[in-house]
This record gives sequence, structure tokens and C-alpha cells, in this order.
Amino acid sequence: MAAAKKIETEDCLFFSNPDPKTSDYLKHIEEFTQKFSTDAVFSFSNKTRNESIDYEQEPFAVYEYDKKEEKFNWRASRWVGEIISKDYTIKVNPRFGNLCLFKMLEEIFSINILSNKVDQNKNNDSIESIMQQFIPFIWEKKLSKANRYGVPRKNVKNYYKGNQIKGHLDVRKSIIPLFKEKQVISFSYEKQIDSTISLIIQQAYKILSKKRKIQLSDDSKNAIDNIKMANIPNKRITDFEYQKIQYKSIYQSYKEVVDFSWQIIKNYNFMNKESDVSEGFSCWIDMAEIWELFLLSILKKSFSDWKVESPKINVYDKTFYSRHIIPDIVLTKDNDVMIFDAKWKKMNFVKDDVDRCDFFQIHTYVSYYQILGKNVKVAGLLYPFKDIQKEQNDSEDILFGINKETKFIIGGISFPEKNDNENVGSYMERFDAQKEIFINNIKKVAELIE
Repeated sequence: MAAAKKIETEDCLFFSNPDPKTSDYLKHIEEFTQKFSTDAVFSFSNKTRNESIDYEQEPFAVYEYDKKEEKFNWRASRWVGEIISKDYTIKVNPRFGNLCLFKMLEEIFSINILSNKVDQNKNNDSIESIMQQFIPFIWEKKLSKANRYGVPRKNVKNYYKGNQIKGHLDVRKSIIPLFKEKQVISFSYEKQIDSTISLIIQQAYKILSKKRKIQLSDDSKNAIDNIKMANIPNKRITDFEYQKIQYKSIYQSYKEVVDFSWQIIKNYNFMNKESDVSEGFSCWIDMAEIWELFLLSILKKSFSDWKVESPKINVYDKTFYSRHIIPDIVLTKDNDVMIFDAKWKKMNFVKDDVDRCDFFQIHTYVSYYQILGKNVKVAGLLYPFKDIQKEQNDSEDILFGINKETKFIIGGISFPEKNDNENVGSYMERFDAQKEIFINNIKKVAELIE
């Protein structure tokens, strides 16, 4: 039996041909692009999918002309991961290496994994390995944060049939039993742990615990213990039951960990690698989502006296053409505003790298805030790029060349490339240094520092 062909690339780049004698790899990529499901994308954001990703506009890969090779080829989009089937393996690696992905996830969720492994080469870890290391940490942290008021409970209506009334009499249901059996039907309400929420959390915990023991904080342990004591019969939760979950305001914090647990359950085969390879299995990470969350995290820490958010703004309300605009990152302090859109795209600082729609979209956001009377200090598009282009990171201009109060930038972070003989500790230092350069550039452009 012939070995499966390995078709590989990095996000935003063209696929390479594993066999120069044939071009049938194009057919495999096309087939997978057509059946690519966003259910296989593990989301780390609290946004709904409709808010965070326009999936129709972001296919798995696009077929376009490769100027370097002078031919048409498939170019990967923003997803990284792997699909394994009987005939082929399609793999998309992080463009800046797994260590960069590690560092961004650590920053987003305030988790330290690399600091304890500074002598190991984590750049060789697979996406599967990265997911299995980070997801238990992230899940536990979300559960601990959510369990402020205990596991969600709801009122359950219990009925009783007998000679005595327990709680409230149900007159309608009691008519027949009263005449036939001289008994009545009564009911009372009792607060019980929400069975759907509890089962989702318990099932996710069991899946994660199969790989390694999870270190639970006191709050997380309290939640798991309460769920176990409830003795809820185990059953498969359907998509319909999950979608029907409602949260009282006091338990709203549980939505985040329940949504995350649901993804773990849905990706069970990937998390445990127990799927039939002949049918294929996969799990993908959206690097555009990671990039936006990473930028939000470092900007919140560096601009602590500013409000940093990703607002959902309704425009033309109460009209048939009402729309939402959702800038990725908005910083607000008093009447001052800074607006950025995070773009996980290839950036070599040439004109064609700036998408026309992205360019006009950020200017739409600026116009909106200026109409509100806000002083927009800085607006721009933020990209990741490589070391050799870092001198371009200082690019700035006056908006439209006429609005002297607002600076427009095309910038971002210059991610360092890991050297072959470099340990994790050295890479972490260079990564953090580039992060600080980015923050200082924003402050300089906004004239917050000299």
C-alpha cells in the first residue's frame, strides 16, 4: 500500500508539490477546500462566529496566480492545522513557527508553559501537540473564573401525587385523580444544578483528563465536585440542547467555559487521536483570530489607562439596511480614540499587500468616530511580518494628507525567526523585545511619548 502523500505549506503561502512528476495534489486541495467545515476550527474568542469571521469570504485555500512560479496554484488562507486521510495529508504550518504561536497563546491566556522548557525545541511541536498542551490550561482557567457564584442552577418543577398537598395544588391535573383515587396533584419548585451545562463541563473534563492530569484550582475543583455530587445521568448532549441553554445574569460568566467545553466535545476525535484515519480527521486554528486576541491583550496591558475593546456598532438603526461595523481594536480615553484592524496576511510593504477593502474599511471606522466628535489620534492596519522588514514598522502618514490631528499607519510586529541552534529562552527574549518596539511605536505615533 502506497504511503499517503504529504501536501504542505505555511499559512497565507502557496502549497508545494510533493511529487514533481504529477500535479494531482491540486485535486486533493480543491476537494478539501470545497468540503472544509468551520466546525473543525477551534475558536479561542468569546465572539460569536458571525461577529469574528466571515467564513464565506475566507475559504480554506484560494486558487490564484503564483508570480514566483509563474503558474496558477492553491494558496493557503489563515488556518493552520492538519487533515489526515487514507490517500493524503494536507498540513498548514504557522508562518512564523510554532514557537511564535506558543508565545501568542501564552500572552492571550496569561499561561506560562515555555518558561519551564527553555532548553527544549518547541518549534518542532505539531499543532496537535500545541492544542493538547494549551487547551487544558485554558479550560481550567475559564472554569475557575466562571465559578464565582457556583455551578448554574435553575428552578425545576416537581409534581407530587397523594393525599396531601406539597407546595401548590394543580387544580386541573387533580380533577380526575380526586374523584377516582381521592388523591390530588401538587407541585413545588426546587433549585437544581443545570443538567445540560453540568454534563457539557463534565464531559469536557473527562476528555481532557484522558491525556494528562489537570491541575485544578480551588474554584475549579469546587465546580467539578458539585457536578459529580449532583449524580446527573450521563447522556449525549445534542446541538439543539446546547443552543437552547439560557444563562441568568448571575451565571453569565459560565457561557465562556461552556462554549469552550462544547468545542472540546465536538473535537473529541482530534483531542484523543482516536478517529479512523481512513475517514480523515482534522482540527484547525484561525491565526487571524489569534493575532487579534494577541494584539488586544498586549494593548490592554500597555495602555492600562485606556479602554481597549472590540466594539459592535449598529449603524443606520431601524432601517432595512441597518448594519453592524466591528472594528477589531478601539482604544478610548476621554475624547481621544485610536482605531486598528488586525490583519493576518502576508506583508512585504508593497502596494499590492494592502487589500483595497481593508484600506477603505479602516477609513470608514475613522469617519464614524470623527462624526461622533471624537479626536482620532491614530488609525491603521496591523500585520505580522519578518525580521528583515522591521525597519518598515515606523511607517506613518497624516490621514488623507490633510487631517493633521490623525495619523494613519501600516505597521505591526516583526516576529523573530528562530535560529536552528537557538534555545527557547533566547527566542522568548527576542520576541518580547519586538513586542515592546511595537508598543513604543504606537505611543510615539500617538505622541504619548517623545
